[in-house]
Amino acid sequence: MGINEKDFCGKEIFSYFANERFITEDVVQRKDNPSEHIGNVNRETIRSLPVKYCSNGETFSNHWHLVALVHTIDLMLPVSFKHDSCSSPDISDDVAISRARQTAVIKVKIALKARYPKLVEHLFDTALAYVWWGRGQLPQASQMLYQAAKNIDPLSADMKKMKSFEPYLLKAMYLNEAGLMYSMFGDPRAAAKCYHHAADVSCSTGSLESQEWLVLQSLILTAAAWDQGLMDKKSAVNSCSGWNAVTASPKDCPLEVACAAMDAFLCFHAGMSTDPCIKSREDEIRAWLYEAKAKLENLLKIPSMSQSLNLHYAFVLAMLGLESESLHVLRRFPARQIWDSTRSSVLQPLIDVSRTQTTCFPVLSMLWRRQCSYPIVSKKNSFYYICVNVLADRQGEPLNLHINDEGYLTGDLYLNLPSMRGLHLDPYNGSVCIVHTPSISEPWQQSPCKHYGIEELLPMPCCIYSDAKRHVSANLVTVQQLERNCYFNQSFYVQWKSPEHFHHLNLRKIIRQRLKEHILKQARECYDSGELTLKKLVYDDSKGRDHCEKSSFEEKKKKFDEHYERGWDFSYSHIFQDYPCICGERIKAKLNKYPVKAKFDIRLNNVARYGKATVVLMLNVSHKNWIQSNDTLVFLDMSSFEAFCKPVIHFVEHGKGTARVFEPTTIPSTVYGGPSHQDVNVIGFVTPDGRNTVVTVFDEFGTVVKTSSEARNANNSCILTHGVGSTLFGLVIDKDEEMGRIEALDVKKNTRWNSVDLFQPKEMVVGHNTIFVQTLTALVLLDAPTLLQTDVTFSNAKDEVSDGQWLNKELQAINVLASKKITRLDLSGKEVELYRIIFTADTKVYLLDRPCQNSDEGPSHLNVVTEVDVRGIVTEACYISEEVGFVVTVTLNEKADSCYREHLYWYSNHGDLRGFLPFLGKGPHHFYSVHLCGKETDTEMVTDTQTDTQGWYLYFTDGHGAICCTKLL
Repeated sequence: MGINEKDFCGKEIFSYFANERFITEDVVQRKDNPSEHIGNVNRETIRSLPVKYCSNGETFSNHWHLVALVHTIDLMLPVSFKHDSCSSPDISDDVAISRARQTAVIKVKIALKARYPKLVEHLFDTALAYVWWGRGQLPQASQMLYQAAKNIDPLSADMKKMKSFEPYLLKAMYLNEAGLMYSMFGDPRAAAKCYHHAADVSCSTGSLESQEWLVLQSLILTAAAWDQGLMDKKSAVNSCSGWNAVTASPKDCPLEVACAAMDAFLCFHAGMSTDPCIKSREDEIRAWLYEAKAKLENLLKIPSMSQSLNLHYAFVLAMLGLESESLHVLRRFPARQIWDSTRSSVLQPLIDVSRTQTTCFPVLSMLWRRQCSYPIVSKKNSFYYICVNVLADRQGEPLNLHINDEGYLTGDLYLNLPSMRGLHLDPYNGSVCIVHTPSISEPWQQSPCKHYGIEELLPMPCCIYSDAKRHVSANLVTVQQLERNCYFNQSFYVQWKSPEHFHHLNLRKIIRQRLKEHILKQARECYDSGELTLKKLVYDDSKGRDHCEKSSFEEKKKKFDEHYERGWDFSYSHIFQDYPCICGERIKAKLNKYPVKAKFDIRLNNVARYGKATVVLMLNVSHKNWIQSNDTLVFLDMSSFEAFCKPVIHFVEHGKGTARVFEPTTIPSTVYGGPSHQDVNVIGFVTPDGRNTVVTVFDEFGTVVKTSSEARNANNSCILTHGVGSTLFGLVIDKDEEMGRIEALDVKKNTRWNSVDLFQPKEMVVGHNTIFVQTLTALVLLDAPTLLQTDVTFSNAKDEVSDGQWLNKELQAINVLASKKITRLDLSGKEVELYRIIFTADTKVYLLDRPCQNSDEGPSHLNVVTEVDVRGIVTEACYISEEVGFVVTVTLNEKADSCYREHLYWYSNHGDLRGFLPFLGKGPHHFYSVHLCGKETDTEMVTDTQTDTQGWYLYFTDGHGAICCTKLL
């Protein structure tokens, strides 16, 4: 990755550093007086003094130099700094290690300065601070950050080129970075000192209003420093004191800041009061609720606060069992789903539990919370203004939280500043652990190249296949090269790892070769049949312009070969269809001026696994198609090493008019997230072709087993959208929308049939071997392999059986949120494998069981184990175990609400509410549950603290930018 250096000065240093850690994008890019906007006095977004923002393609080049330099230094420095004690017996170990470290740094600096002198001169010390930070060497990192701030002289030649306020703001940024580092590694007191010092420095310039906002942001940072680490009494008391200072003047406190303060008290420190004299858990929760009630009553005296804080107040009243008061407050909230005249209250489940509970309300407290970035408070619920749930510089979808082989909690995320390519946390207390130096990344479960930007420059392995029994795994590695004009060029490698083989498959090379053969073959066929007319541009010297002339196939092929050999774009449309194909010296001149427009490029859009061991990569290799469309499919058979080395590649057929694409219809277990509820052996794609739609079905080996062309009907919902085994099916709605049917295709038997007709079908979802069809009057259940109606039984009423129809009423929404395969004993004592499914219909959540295999008599019954009414919109769910139960997140807000919040409910398998955690942010929350055995010492098991004991732990993201943990049992 090359760096195109500029003539650095103070302005460039400020821009490179600030664009990665800044108050807001507007401060850098405003053309008028930026000093009037320090601290975001426009109040669009209230952020902590500096904060990362999501860069776009036009701005990321301003700071990627610093990121690249940080990672480069980290890789060049030794893993450890050793010394020869024999050569210097009078020197202490600490001094010798310090000298060895200094010597290594000097060697790296000299090597880099030979290639990038200006970059090293201005950014090396800053980058080195982030390297020490990422390696956990806090004394060295803090010393360099403090020194960098101290070295900023507003009267120096470089700083005089900057605006008057910028040197002070840059100095404050260094101090805030030190504060973030201390906060990340569990020293909130040191972090608070840095934040206060940064505010003092930055307030030395700018208007009075901007100074007030900078002080407010400093107080927010200080309070938030106590909102991570162990969520114990000490953290709760200090956090409450910090947020009280922020909201000390309610008239001047913005609504978003007040919401953040109450979120910290009600969510991060749930069930923890500030009274130091309380001993019992029951008194603690009761005092916490009354303390929250008093806080909210004080804030609600300001009319502007009632817009969002009314919901906080209603929840607190409901947990106290005050039904009428809670209902009265709820009526002021504007969300549509808050109030229903046929019900008493949407918070009735909480009210009922608070009244029937013999001890105290079952509050689910956080055990620990870890945040690696600054807190963000925003009044704009929009991507362009804010990404509140930002955990790291790059994170996967899903996050894939898990305990690795070394016993640390990790996931698909990494940081650029500091350089931490893998975040490892202690699963018991959430502390950051430096496991490897330099840090390494474990294979992700989501490809890091679905989006493009500076955050994805590092090659990140993506695990696309794993078989523990055969000890076989395959990782997809994407290497992105940053060309001039900020253009990314991708290369793909698939690594096969097994006891017998370790092999790299260069997919880019294979795809280019196969694509060349495919295009030449198709072009020759179209040219011989007269469907393709070839033209070229010829420059007319007399007229001084280009004009079109007829071209021969041999001329086009010659230019095609030239594009291929030089690595330029050689797509079918670019060479054979688009007649302005400039060749020879003129194309060289054009490419030298605009090199990024003609590079051959590949874009990976999606990865899916289906069948026993088949992975399909969906790619775009044509610039004419939309970049996220698929015109190339690569099938990798992982059943053996020999099959893996022979990938099957399919390209779309090019013709006249719009370029065709593969549109996936039956995507099973995608790497990019979402629970997998289907077990399929085939995969289907549709290709629009004029007025028709071509349906192509592939088997596990990438072979086309079925192709059909059907007329496109806008009134039909979809065709072949789901699959089970070798059967594909989809919901078809007739033109008048009165009747519909399930249309199915058995690929092996090559037969097609329709199920029973459906009256006014609206939606269909699939959970493994069960099809749920939402109609106007009922919910119809079908067996996926046979499309026969499935009977429903109920655990709480053994004799009650429904004949294929359930919930005989009009439903607004249905969904399958989670599923898990479990084993139970039947009446005869035999083990039976079941699919346990969490199904939602409107505001109700159902726990369902169904055997994996049908009986000889027909489709197996679907058993309703549990039914709970959460009185809200269910957004996410996670089934844990028979002993623990399951968790769901529920929201009462509209999606566009600025203070959108979700709430966590923990239920037993019998439908009893066992725990409640309010006011999480927006999901997904990436739930991961695991049973841990507790920490061990050299002598015995540690059991004196709650954080070290064995039990069930639930890890998730709280929607406020942190990874959290709560202990369930």
